Amino acid sequence: MNNSGFKYTLERGSKKVNCPNCLKKTFVRYVDIESQSYLPDSFGRCDREEKCGYFKQPEKENNFTPVDPATIVIPEPTFLPLDYVDRYYNTEEEKRNNFIIFLRSFLPQSKVEKIVKEYFISTCFHWNGGATIFWQIDQNENVRT
Repeated sequence: MNNSGFKYTLERGSKKVNCPNCLKKTFVRYVDIESQSYLPDSFGRCDREEKCGYFKQPEKENNFTPVDPATIVIPEPTFLPLDYVDRYYNTEEEKRNNFIIFLRSFLPQSKVEKIVKEYFISTCFHWNGGATIFWQIDQNENVRT
């Protein structure tokens, strides 16, 4: 039962979708309180208030059919070959990895080495030299994109 006097509310929780304005995954959608259905994709608020500022509220006279959550298609995950992890995991390149350099500033070398091996922290030099790769490896050893 709806005691708030409002027909719609921003979705609760941490679920975010792509903003229709800035295309970042920082958009919170409106939900119909009674049916628990999403309103069309354009209604919601972007969390990037300073840079994007997109905020579209439904009005009382809006007459639209809410989106049924059961009809939303969730795309299948895609994977990279596992050898990509080996290709970018190079102890020589660790010396130029910005994140590893930061860790070494306050942790002993043995602890940093353990962290790097445990989390497969790698380095990519394609962008901005010394960028850190945090691989997303699932329980089946699939490297997710």
